[in-house]
Amino acid sequence: MIKYILLIFIIIPSALIAQKTDSLTFNDLKKVNCQGVNENSSQKKQLQCLLVDVVEDSINYFPSMSRTNDSPITSPKMAWEALRKLYPEYGQKEFGCWTEFSGYYVFSLDCGGPDNRSKSAFLCMIYIPIGGDEFWYFVPRT
Repeated sequence: MIKYILLIFIIIPSALIAQKTDSLTFNDLKKVNCQGVNENSSQKKQLQCLLVDVVEDSINYFPSMSRTNDSPITSPKMAWEALRKLYPEYGQKEFGCWTEFSGYYVFSLDCGGPDNRSKSAFLCMIYIPIGGDEFWYFVPRT
């Protein structure tokens, strides 16, 4: 009987810790400023924002991965909440940062590479035009 009581005291706190670490909120996401990044910017900033300008070109996203929201997106927090509902296949830990760039809200997505250092860089992205209702999905093509 004591074994079972001890087991309960071990399992419940572990489950609560696991739930807490997967509850990423919009406020937990790092905001990155990619406006005006150029060859004179720091190397870290250049690498972080390397591909974010693909949002300006409407042919680089995967149409099959686009999702439409019920209403226009007017704030980054609203975009985050809609994104979480429309892309439930991605865990909260797979998002690392966001930016507002050239009229879009852009969220970084972990590409599933060998390490997570790219998590705070805009290599794979889900983005939406501010005031729009359709999310677009970008993964670099090889």
